[in-house]
Amino acid sequence: MEQFTQKLQGVTTQLEESRAECTELRSVGSSAEEGSSALQARLQSQLASHAGQIDELKGTLEHERESNGRKTTQLAGELEVTRAAAAKGEALAKQQKEEADMTIESMRTALTMQMDAGAATVTASSGSSG
Repeated sequence: MEQFTQKLQGVTTQLEESRAECTELRSVGSSAEEGSSALQARLQSQLASHAGQIDELKGTLEHERESNGRKTTQLAGELEVTRAAAAKGEALAKQQKEEADMTIESMRTALTMQMDAGAATVTASSGSSG
């Protein structure tokens, strides 16, 4: 898009220079009018050519802007979908971690109870043997 803008600026500059030359030629006296007619015709032709190039570049630039606008909108939508999926995944991971932590705590409690029961049994066995 920057290249199109630079080309457009260059053609616009040439167009302005051609217009300035045409204006200068028009102000020349009638004695130079015959010699300047061919030059003026050539400049008018260049002016028309430059105007066509400007129109073409403007059209291309507008097309690029529209295309980039659509792409930006599409990417913004995809970004929102990705963010939503990431948030959902994060919530699921958090839930699974909490469940795993609760399972570990339950297992730890059960193991502690078994160890306490085993210790009580050993103590009871030792006390009745002795």
